Amino acid sequence: MFVGYVLKKTASGTTSYIVESPSGGISKTTDKSQATIFPSKAKIKKGKDHAPKKTSGFIIEELSKSEPNPGVTSDPIPMPAQQTKEIQSEDMSKRIVFPQETRMSVYNQSEGRCVYCGRFIPFDEMTIDHIVPLSKGGTNYEKNLQCCCKECNLMKQDLLERDFCELPIPCGTVVSMEGASDSRNNYSSLTRRFWLFVPIRAYSLMPLSL
Repeated sequence: MFVGYVLKKTASGTTSYIVESPSGGISKTTDKSQATIFPSKAKIKKGKDHAPKKTSGFIIEELSKSEPNPGVTSDPIPMPAQQTKEIQSEDMSKRIVFPQETRMSVYNQSEGRCVYCGRFIPFDEMTIDHIVPLSKGGTNYEKNLQCCCKECNLMKQDLLERDFCELPIPCGTVVSMEGASDSRNNYSSLTRRFWLFVPIRAYSLMPLSL
């Protein structure tokens, strides 16, 4: 399954990778797990055009992972040893910084849309929601992670999905059906499952203009 692209360059036996900050700054790392994963070649071109000297000589490498067997439940995708050890430690409730590969996989599962409100989220603005919160026994395994916008994640906090869906729409917000009509049919199974709980919750938070 396609994950994304990285920019790499090998010189004198050392391979370096490009890291792009949220503000667009370019730096280099020899740790592949820290490399920026670009969702498209157009994004790579934009980054190289922004910093042609720093990206000179770097080539594109496509990242992918094996398609899961539908009849087999897999736990985490391969991660650096240190992070794997942390995830599999006795304290499964400990929050971690997920590697780019995991974030991109979660992002692609919902086609870049929040599983709750259906709104499209730029990759660098995505937050990761735990389906079963860590405080309620959830894990950091990928099967317990989903793409979520910041607003919905802040509202859900450590609630279970079913409890979150029972919350009233907060005072001082208006309902926006942006991206909602299609999410019932076209987005992830998580989104469709959410719609079964409360059909009106496809909204994004916007302050009222008084």
